[in-house]
Amino acid sequence: MGQVRPLHDPRGPAVELTGERLEERSDEDLMALVRLGARAAFRVLVVRHAERVAGFCARITGDRSGAREVAQEVWLAVWDARERWEPRSKFTSYLYTIAFTRSRNHTRSRRRMAAVFAPEPLEPDAALATNELQIDRLLERERRERLFEALGELPTLMREAVILRFVDELSYEEMEAVLSANASTLRSRVHHALARLKERLGKETP
Repeated sequence: MGQVRPLHDPRGPAVELTGERLEERSDEDLMALVRLGARAAFRVLVVRHAERVAGFCARITGDRSGAREVAQEVWLAVWDARERWEPRSKFTSYLYTIAFTRSRNHTRSRRRMAAVFAPEPLEPDAALATNELQIDRLLERERRERLFEALGELPTLMREAVILRFVDELSYEEMEAVLSANASTLRSRVHHALARLKERLGKETP
C-alpha cells in the first residue's frame, strides 16, 4: 500500500494523493490535484485526453503537422495555469476552451484555413479491381473526403460548431463555454450548417 500524502489547498479541504488508482478518478478530481502540483495526476489527464486534443486541434487548424505543436502548447497552458483553475464547469469544457483558443491563434498566425482533414492517399486501382470490400472502402473514403471538403467551405463559425457537436460530440452546454456563445445561437449555426452541407452534397449525388 502506497503512502498517503495529504495536499492542502487553502480554498478547500486537504486532498489525499496516494499515487494509486489515479486512473479511476474523475477529470475534476485529477485537476484538483494538478492545481496543487501533482504531476502524476497531470500525466493521467494527458494520457486520457491527448488523442482527442490532438485531433481537435488538427480539425480546427486544418494543419495536421502544426496541430501536434498546438496540442503540446495546450497541455503546457493547462499546467502553467493550474493554480487558477476553478471547478465551476467540466474539465473537458475548460480543456477544449484552451485548445480552441490556441488553435485559432495558430490558424490566424499562419493566415490559412485548410480543409478539416487532409485527404488520405488512395490505393492503386489494381489492388481494388477484384476485391469488393476494398471497393466499398474506396467509396466510403470518397464520400468522407467530399464531406470534409464541404465542411472546409462552410463559414468559420458554422464549421467550428459542427465539428464540436458531431466530431468531438460536445453538448451544447459544453460548446457554450468553448465558443463563448449561447446554446440557441449554436443550435442555429449547426442547423444552417447542416442545411448547407445537405445542399452541397446533394448537388454532387449522381
